[in-house]
Formats: sequence, C-alpha cells, structure tokens
Amino acid sequence: MLARFFKPNWQHAKPAKRIKAIARLNENAADDQAIISRLAAQDLDDAVRLAAIEKLNNLSQLITISSHDPADQNRQQALHNASQILLKSSAISLDEKCHALTSIGNPDLLIHLILNSNEEALRTQALQQLSNHSHLARVIRESQRAAIRVAATERLNCQETLEAINKEARNKDKGVFRASRDKLNEIREQQNLLSELQANIEKLLSSLKQLSQCHEPTLYGAKFTALQQEWITLEHASSVEHQAQFHQYAALCQSFIKEQKQLEEEKIAAAALKEEQLQLSADLIHSTHELLQHIHEPTETAEKLKEFKEQAEHLVAQWEQLTENNTDIVSQDIEHDFSLIQQSIQAQQKLFSETDKVQALINTLKEQLSQADIQPNAVNSARSYLKKLQWPSSLSKSEQLIELEALIEKLQARKNKSKQKQQDKQQEFDVLLNELAKAITQGEIKTADKHLKKAEQITKQLNEQLPSRLDQRLKQLTAELQEIRSWQSYAVTPKKEALCTAMEALGGSTLDIQELSNQIKKIQKDWKLLDATDSEHSQPLWKRFKKASDIAYAPCDKYFSEQRQLRLENLKHREAICQQLTDMLQESQEESPDWKKIEENIRSIKQSWRSYTPVDRAPGKKIQKTFDQLIAQLEEPIKEYRAENGAEKLRIVEKTEALLESDDLHTATHEVKLLQQQWKELGPASRNQERKLWSRFRENCSLIFDRFHAAGSQAPQSNTDLSHTLDSICLKLEALQQSASSLEHMEKTVAEVKHTLAALTEDHNKVPSNYLTRIDQACKFVEQQKLELLKLLTEPYEALHRKAILCEQLELFILEGGNEEQRLSIQSAWEQGPNIPEELSPEIDARYTTLMTLSAAPDQLEEIISAQEVRLRQLCIRLEIASSQPSPAEDQILRMEYQMQRIQQALAQQEQAFSLAEIKMLEYEWLCIPFAGHFEELHQRFHTQLTRIF
Repeated sequence: MLARFFKPNWQHAKPAKRIKAIARLNENAADDQAIISRLAAQDLDDAVRLAAIEKLNNLSQLITISSHDPADQNRQQALHNASQILLKSSAISLDEKCHALTSIGNPDLLIHLILNSNEEALRTQALQQLSNHSHLARVIRESQRAAIRVAATERLNCQETLEAINKEARNKDKGVFRASRDKLNEIREQQNLLSELQANIEKLLSSLKQLSQCHEPTLYGAKFTALQQEWITLEHASSVEHQAQFHQYAALCQSFIKEQKQLEEEKIAAAALKEEQLQLSADLIHSTHELLQHIHEPTETAEKLKEFKEQAEHLVAQWEQLTENNTDIVSQDIEHDFSLIQQSIQAQQKLFSETDKVQALINTLKEQLSQADIQPNAVNSARSYLKKLQWPSSLSKSEQLIELEALIEKLQARKNKSKQKQQDKQQEFDVLLNELAKAITQGEIKTADKHLKKAEQITKQLNEQLPSRLDQRLKQLTAELQEIRSWQSYAVTPKKEALCTAMEALGGSTLDIQELSNQIKKIQKDWKLLDATDSEHSQPLWKRFKKASDIAYAPCDKYFSEQRQLRLENLKHREAICQQLTDMLQESQEESPDWKKIEENIRSIKQSWRSYTPVDRAPGKKIQKTFDQLIAQLEEPIKEYRAENGAEKLRIVEKTEALLESDDLHTATHEVKLLQQQWKELGPASRNQERKLWSRFRENCSLIFDRFHAAGSQAPQSNTDLSHTLDSICLKLEALQQSASSLEHMEKTVAEVKHTLAALTEDHNKVPSNYLTRIDQACKFVEQQKLELLKLLTEPYEALHRKAILCEQLELFILEGGNEEQRLSIQSAWEQGPNIPEELSPEIDARYTTLMTLSAAPDQLEEIISAQEVRLRQLCIRLEIASSQPSPAEDQILRMEYQMQRIQQALAQQEQAFSLAEIKMLEYEWLCIPFAGHFEELHQRFHTQLTRIF
C-alpha cells in the first residue's frame, strides 16, 4: 500500500520528474541501464523517451527504436546513438556489430558507416545492404577507400548511373573506371542475350507456324518434337502472346500427326495380309537357299555334282507350279538364286574336264619363279585361260585356281619391282649428274668429288647398263672435273698462306676484345670458304692456321668466360633481390607498416638492381618481369599512403589559409608552429602534389610570420632599443646572402625593410651610417642576383627546356618500345629546334646522341642508366652546397671530396654567399643528363630543393 507513495522518480507521473531522474541515472551501471532501456521503449511521453534514448547504450534496442518509435526526433536520436556505437565503441565485438547492422535499413546511416568506419567487415556489410543506385553513387563519389569505391561500383545495376560514374572516373580513379566499365559491359551483354532470346522465340514460332501449314509427312514428328524441346529452353523468356501462339500452332501439328498415324496403321495391315500370302512360298525358297549354300563350295566328285543338278531341276519345277496362278508372290531373288546354281554347276563341270590343263599351267609358272629371268609368254597364257574359263564370282574357287592366280600375281609383282627399281636408279643418276655439273661450274671441287663417287656406285648397282645418254654425259663431266682440279689447287694455296699470316698477326694484339673476336671470326670464315674449294688439303697449312687461331683467341676466351661468370653472379644477386622484395611484400601486409622505411628500401633496392648488370637475356628478361611485378605490388599501397598524406597536408594548408584572416596574430603564429610540427611528422605526398602544397604552405606561414613581425615593428621605438631594431633588420637582410631564398622572397624582404626604415625616419629617428651601409650592400646583392638570373631566363634557355622534353620522349620510346614512326618524328623535331646556349649545347647534344644510339641498339641500356647515378648525385650535392643546405648522411663523404676538388678555385664553400644564377645553371645541367627521371629518390631530392628556391 505504501509503495504507491514511495515510487522512484523515474516512475513519477510527471514527465519532467522522470526526465530529471533519467539524468541522474548512471548509464554505465547495469541496473540503471535496464531502467533506461525500459523507459526508452515503453514510456508514453516523447520527451522522456528521448532523454532515455540519449543515455541508452544497447545497440540492438537503439536500432529497434530507430524504426518503431512514433516520434521522428526520437528515431533520429536512436539512429545517431547507434551509429556512434558502431563507429567508436570497443565494448561491442565486431560480430555483434555486424549482427545488429542487419536490422538497419536507413540508407543515410549505412552510408555514414561506409564512409567513416575503420572496420572493414562493418563497411563491407553496410555496403551489401545498400541497393539504391543513387546511394551507391554517393558512396563511390565520397569514399576515400579505393576498395569500397570499387565494391560499390560492382553493386550498381543502373546503366545511366554507371555511365555517369564511368565518365567521372576516367583518368581519375582507375579501379572505379575499370569496375564501372566491366559492369556496363555485363549489362550490355545481358541486354544482347535477352534480345537474342526474343529473336530465337520469334524464329521458333515462325518455324512452328510453317510446320503447322505443311502436310509433308517425312520427318514431321521429329521436327515437331525438336521444336517442342527448343520451346522448353525458351519458354521462361516468352510473353503471354508468344505462349498462346505456340499452343495454337502445336495443336494443328498434333492433329496432322494423328491423321498420319492412322494411315500408317492401315498400311501395316495391308502388309500383313501380303505376308500371309507369301508364307506359302517360304519353304521352297528356304530349300533353294540351302542348295545354293551347298553348291557354293567346289564339288569334290562328279557324282556329287550330278546329284546337285537333279535337285536344282526339281526345285525349278516346283517353283513354276507355285507361281503359275499367283503372280503376286513372284520373287526376283529366287530367280537369281536359280541362275547362280546353274552357273556354278556349269563352271564346275567345265573345270572337272580340264583339271590336267590347269595343273600344267601351275607347274610352268612355278618353274618361272625359280629362274632369274621371267618369260612373259607363260604369264600371258595363264591369264588367257582364266579369262576364257569365266569362273562365277559368286562361286568359291578351287584350290588349283587359287594357286594359279597367286603364281601369276607373284610373277607380275617381281617383274614390276625390277622395272621400277631400274627406273628409280636412272632418275637418281640423272639428278646426280645435274648436281655434279653445277658443282663443277661453281668450282666446288670437294662437292663434285662426292657426287662423282656416288655416280660410280649407282653405275655398279645397274650392272654397268646405263642408257647411252647418261653414260656419255658422265664421261664428259669426269673430264671437266679433272681439268678444273688440275689448276685450282695452284690458286688456293697462296690465299691460305695469307690467311695464316693475318691470323698470326692478331696474336698479342691490343685491339678491343669484341673487335678482336670479330676479326678472328672473319678470318676463320674466309678459311672455310677457301677450304671448300680446295681439292688437295694441306695438313701443315691447317696446323699452322689452327695454332695461330688458338693463340689469337686466348684473350677473347678468357674475357667471354669472365663475362659469363659475371652475368651468372648478377643473376643470382637479382634473384636474391626478388626474394628480399617478396619478404618486404609480406611485411607490408602487416598492420601499421613503416611506409617511409619501405619506400627508402625500395629506392635502395632499385639502385642495387641497376648495379647488377649485365645478365643473360632470357633469364634476365624473366627475372626483370618478376622484379617489376613485385615493385608494382609494393608501390601500390605506397601510392595510397602518399594520397592520404596529401589529403592531410591539404587540410593543413587550408588551415593556414584560414589563419591568414585572423586578427589575433599571436594565436595565429602559435597555431602555425603547431601545424609546421604536424607537417614534419607526416610522410611525403606524391611528387607533384608535395611541391605545390609545400609552396602554398611555406608562403602562408611566411605571410603570417611577416604580419606578426610587421605588427611588432609598428610599435613606437624608444632610443634604447633603436639599435636592436636596426641590428635585427640588418641581420635579416644579411641572412639572404647566406641561405637560399627565392628572388620573390628577397625582393619582398627588401621592400619590408625599406618600409620599416621609412617609418623610423618619420618618427625623427636618425639611422647611423654603418647600418645604412650594411643595408645598402644587402640591397645591391639582391639586385645583382636579379640581373644574373634574368640573363638565364632568355629564349635560348627556354629552347633547352624544349629539347630536354624531346629527350624525355625519346627515353619513353626506348623504355616502352615505340614504333619507328615515333622515333623519326622526335628526330625531325630535334633537327628543326632553335639554338641553345653554347655552354650547354655539347651536354644536351650528348644526351640526345646517347639516346638515339640506344633507340637503334638498346643492349647497353642498363649500363648507361647506371652510369648516370654518380652525375645526378653530384648535382644534388652541388645544389645543396650552393644553397647552403646539408646533404644526407650517406653523401657526406662525396660532398667533402667535391669540396676538396674545388677548394683551389674557391668554389662550393658553405661560408660563401649563394648565387641564384649558379643554382639555375645546375638545373640546366640536370636537363642534359639521360634518364634523370629514372632515379626517383635523387629526382625528388634535387627538385624539392629547387622548389624551395624558385
């Protein structure tokens, strides 16, 4: 009873009391959270539920409320809380989040999760729950993750949206561009497939209509069945109208098939009746066949043959009596059997009467086979007898006839073989004589001797029985060969001696190894040509030539052996580098990889790779492909890492631009220093973006610091700190002479100093002469820098830039293997180009000449690329010295060596004032070095320093 008066405030009747009670509840306590959950779901007041929802941390219940609460504000708040839990809460496992996410249907929340969640599984599931093409397009346009953009593109099915995305992604997002292009191709293929199905349905209905109007029974049922089977595969794509047409035409076809079936049954009945009538003759035909089978084989005795003849006459009499009044059962087959029986009997009777004659022919032919020569009369006589006998083809032959035919075939085959063999040998002999004549005409004595020996062998095989034409020609060619052999040996010997002398002269030669090898091969080739025409081979001359060849080739053999070993070792080093890259690739896939270290390792590995050259072409090409693939796999995430750094640096630049508008210069200066620290902690962005962002960031920082100092300089100056102000001004000007600064910055600094001096003089402050002298010297230095730099910005130096661009195009042609037309176009543009400064003309011409040589024969590509690294590194050091900047630790030794080389000419000293003209000339020298862009680390180092100055 008393419980009614002591209810907790969260059960109070007044909503305001309940709201205050909710505010006092601890959202992290389980009991309080249960109360919050109950109020959020069941309280009748919208405001009370809203207060409870704000403190509710049950993800599942928040999602339920976001869909079912009657108040729109409550639903929105629940949705907001749910999104915060999904994005930030670590108290809930990923599986619980994914399970809860399945209940969310709000597209805005799903998109928010996709764009902001750090958990890949959550982003993926949220993307799977999006189906609207406009929502997916929004994800594609706003997501910073390439994988999400590609996955969202793959889920799009709206052709219009895909075409828009494809157009936007061209040259901007390769992954989205490829995915949208593939998806569009898939949609178009489906449309083509549907069109093809509709065309096949129309074609099938047309064929079925024609069949229903046709009354040709041949294969009618098979055609109809085939169309029915085809309809089964197409029916799912057919319309109601198509189905009605099919059933209409199918009914007509089935009606015609039924009629044809009735006619067929009538024909079968008539055939059965006729069969019954013919059954009476079956026994007689059977008896005839039995007699024919017995008489098919040759009969052994005349008595047996007489018995067969009587049986045949009896069967003929019975058949005539049977068919006398019934012409329907007359059979041509039985008549044919009677004819065969009569022929067999007659033939066997004749053979019985001539047995002795057949045996005599057989004996004669056997005798012929045992002799070397074959008499054609015996074979012809046997053939004439067989032709005259006219043995029936249906009757099996007797053993004597079979033996006689076999003997005839053997004799004929033997005769044909002998004749063909002789013809082949004569034809071969004729071809051989032609080859012999050709060798004699060309003076090839050794070849002619081989042909002559073979001709003599064939003559023996033909038993010296050559046709007179061939015999006469052989004698003529033999005489010609003997004549040419007698004088040619006198002409060859002096030439061989000269070749021996030339080869001996190469022993101990100082020629280049490759040139020496070429000379030796040429002399050896000349020897082989002479030796082929020499009929008498001099063994002493050959030994002399062989010894001289071995002596001359010894250094070549040693050099080429060393080169082979070097290529093998370089290949092993390159294989080790590929293994190192594979290990790096595995490390890069771990969480939070050190991209800066990986990038430095890649640059170092690229330099090492170029140093291990040359290698054998085939394995080198294969390992180069593996290397390129591994580098591409490693650089892809680095590009994404740089893109993220670029986005962060862009945000920093935008913050500095916002600080330019601030009136609180002290706070702005402090925040800029913090932003500078953030900039240092970030990794690099892409090369082009880094240069642009750094230029903007440095300029904004300078403007903010200048405003801060200018505001300070405008304060009233007392006599006590005037000298400090002037000292500060002078030091600021003199610093321009010691550290690299852009011309714009120097002119701006001078203008600010002059403005400050004017303000001091207006306040009746007199500037001492020593300060004026220092300021005047600094201003003269700036003016001198400006004049010297302007001399290097004239048209001839612009022409140098254009020729450097042509060289870059030629390098791209060499690396990517362009066509000859591109090379000729570059050559023509070079020849038509304007003149360039004399001091740089030899350098840029040398770059062009090197590249043109490589474009024709790219074998030395890797060696030439490797040779440029030292020149580029020295230019980087010279630039850093000229601009009073430190060099990396690994180049300190090279820097000291360079300074020692130049110290006598008083060049490259850090204490010396820098020169903009000197730095500009270093940039021009860089343009004259081939493949400078191939060394990414040095290229970035050099141009980053240039960007800070110019």
